[in-house]
Amino acid sequence: MQLCGAIMCTRSRIARAKWINASGDGPSNEGVSLVSLHARLRAAAITVNAIAIEQSEADLTAYFYKYAIMGGGAFVKTSATFADYPEGMRRKLLREVTR
Repeated sequence: MQLCGAIMCTRSRIARAKWINASGDGPSNEGVSLVSLHARLRAAAITVNAIAIEQSEADLTAYFYKYAIMGGGAFVKTSATFADYPEGMRRKLLREVTR
């Protein structure tokens, strides 16, 4: 997210909407804290949405709501298993492009 945010903050000034799409099967365990990036992303009007794959990590959706997503209309879609991920991605993309 740090790299995506940096690129979008410096190079994407004409886009009508800017999103970072995160997905994962566990909490962040490398790099900077996700919350520490929120101020910079918010200043650049970047929204972070996510898909939580809860196959091996119960309550991951709640973690993403608390720490990963941010911005106007930000949301998390939940996929119970890796097999459910493609459908979760489809639902997430539809929600983003139809609002």
